[in-house]
Amino acid sequence: MQLHRVTLKCESSEWKWFCAMSDIHFGSVFCDKLQVKKDLEEARKRNARINIIGDVFDLLLPQDHKRFKPSMLIPELQGREDIIDEIISLAVEIFKPYVDLIDLISPGNHEESILKYHSTDVIGSLIRRLNQYLKEINSEHRIKHGGYIGYLQYVFSRQGEGGRSVNILYFHGKGGESPVTKGMIDSQRMKTNFIYDIHLFGHKHNKFADATMNVMPTGKGAIDFRPCRNIQCGTYQKTYGVERNVSSVSFGEQRAFAPKDMGCAFFKVRFLRGKISDKLEIRVEI
Repeated sequence: MQLHRVTLKCESSEWKWFCAMSDIHFGSVFCDKLQVKKDLEEARKRNARINIIGDVFDLLLPQDHKRFKPSMLIPELQGREDIIDEIISLAVEIFKPYVDLIDLISPGNHEESILKYHSTDVIGSLIRRLNQYLKEINSEHRIKHGGYIGYLQYVFSRQGEGGRSVNILYFHGKGGESPVTKGMIDSQRMKTNFIYDIHLFGHKHNKFADATMNVMPTGKGAIDFRPCRNIQCGTYQKTYGVERNVSSVSFGEQRAFAPKDMGCAFFKVRFLRGKISDKLEIRVEI
């Protein structure tokens, strides 16, 4: 398991915005690229730090005799033999204008499948190309390659004061759609073994936010109550397509899954100075 740290300079009690994205499924005809760009533009307006936690790519390839159909590919990929290379190039062009905001990209089950059966780390290739672009524009920022699960620790650095940390546990997710619980049980299971302020996950293509509290003693011998949030990020893959060949249906449509609320999750974080300890505040938008 990896731990990546990112330092953010801030003023006392200043809110910092974050954008959590998952299950984009670039390359699929069902991917809503307009919504992807809309959310990236909103992240730019808010100066939000962007974290992308898996299934950036769809990557159903001709060798997948169980699920692949040519009509599932976007027109730019149809008829090509270098599908993997081309879809990475298309993703690079979409992310380039926002590359300075992206802190971490991690794999999902679709990328892990390509690594297993084709020995290709598509997330690594995407990050290398984006980091090369950052180098070309003389930026010192670099995007981190996350694991399937890991911690991302943001250190709030305030002038003249000690830093305060927000611990984010990210995990792409596992299992089926969970049409009834929406993944709520998964988030409660994670709290059994992992300590965090924010848990980001995806995979099920649902979207929700859950608010709880952690109770812990402080170094000054007092009891502190610290907010905890579980955030399922949603998807950009439409369950039901329109204006297409009637024979081309999505995985979700074949199983009559519920239509999904598209898009990312935004949340903001700040620390307020307190008598016992600095108070962490978290606000979530989904």
